[in-house]
Amino acid sequence: MIRTSSLVALSLLPCFSLVACSAESSGSATQLEAFEASSDQQADPYEGSEVSGDAVVTGGDRDWTLAVSSPGGDAANVTVHAPGASDLSSLDGDPLTIVLGDAWGSDTRTVDISDDAGPVFYGQPRMDYGPATDAFGTEFAAFGDEIATGTMTDDYGDYSVSYRKAVFQTDDGAVEALAGEPFEAQVGGATWRIVVHASFQVTEYPDAMPGCGGGTGTTLSFEMLRVEDTPSLEKLTPLSGGLLAGQSHCG
Repeated sequence: MIRTSSLVALSLLPCFSLVACSAESSGSATQLEAFEASSDQQADPYEGSEVSGDAVVTGGDRDWTLAVSSPGGDAANVTVHAPGASDLSSLDGDPLTIVLGDAWGSDTRTVDISDDAGPVFYGQPRMDYGPATDAFGTEFAAFGDEIATGTMTDDYGDYSVSYRKAVFQTDDGAVEALAGEPFEAQVGGATWRIVVHASFQVTEYPDAMPGCGGGTGTTLSFEMLRVEDTPSLEKLTPLSGGLLAGQSHCG
């Protein structure tokens, strides 16, 4: 049996860029802004990085800076924009290892943070690969039933899309989730707060797409934070401006 997360109301569909978009069916779906992360120790903006050491965490809401000091005295500042509002202040003062994946252009990179007890935070922009998939298996996150269809518009044109529920395999069975609606689940023996940023399949692309790989693509993006106390499960809406989950540019 599939269990559904407790927050099930659908919200309004946001648009890409500054161009209007329209829903083509009676349903609608939330799409949060893109998950983002970077480190001032990256060799170049596209490469990944890994840092380890004691962390000082500052920021709040959806934007955080983790200043990590290694035993040798070197320091790195890792910034994270978490659309799911994961409370990273819980990591302040802990020894952490932070691994950022590589990325192309403005694509979202993966984030894998662990402490002495194991994995504590994952940011994964794709369903089929990333640190959560590596930890919990290839079937951990998948598309569920269609909840709406619509048209997204960005700088490259119009995309026909099918918005889907996301389905996560937890210790207690499969759980359905909607974008922007946090839920709590046991996964791998730990308690996690999980938030889907966007869950949709592109069914028709614009006639002309950039050769560099930018544009809008099929997306199941999410973040998850290991928690000890009861986390906030308040429904989230996208911030205005910037990229939305599933959208990227070449540069």
